[in-house]
Amino acid sequence: MCFLAYVNVPRVGNPNRTEEPFAFEAREAIREKVIGRKVDYVTEYMAGNKKAVSVCVEGEDLATLLVTQSLAKVSERRAHTAEGSLHDQLLKLQEEVSKKGKGVWSTDAKVLEKNTRQVVYFGEGDYHAGRILEEASKEPRPLAAILE
Repeated sequence: MCFLAYVNVPRVGNPNRTEEPFAFEAREAIREKVIGRKVDYVTEYMAGNKKAVSVCVEGEDLATLLVTQSLAKVSERRAHTAEGSLHDQLLKLQEEVSKKGKGVWSTDAKVLEKNTRQVVYFGEGDYHAGRILEEASKEPRPLAAILE
C-alpha cells in the first residue's frame, strides 16, 4: 500500500465519512494526470507498513502539481527531512500559494460549500463490491450498480 509523500490531499467521502472540500477536484487532477501515462515513483519514507512515495508523471512531480493548484497541503510531520529535499521545496511553494487564499486555503464558507460534493450513498451498510459481482453471476439479470 502506498500514499503520496509529503502532502495531505482532501479526503473523498464514503458512507461513513463526509467529503472534504476540494476532494473531488484533487482526485480528478490526479486521475487526469496519471491515467494512460508512464508513472515513476520513489519511496521517500515508510509510515508503518505503508510506503510514502513521490510520483512523477512525464517529468512533473504530482505533489508539486497539487500544491501549486491549491489542492493539497504540505504535511508538517516530515519537517526533519534533509535540507533542499522535495519536502522543503513543497513548503516554499505552499508559502507562496497559501497567500492567495484559494482551494484548500479558502476560508470563504460559500466557496467551501460549492466545492464539497454532497453524495448520496445507497445500498446496504455492509456494501461489498465482490459480493455484488458474486450474486450477479448466480442468475442472469440486470445488475443495479455503478462501477468506477
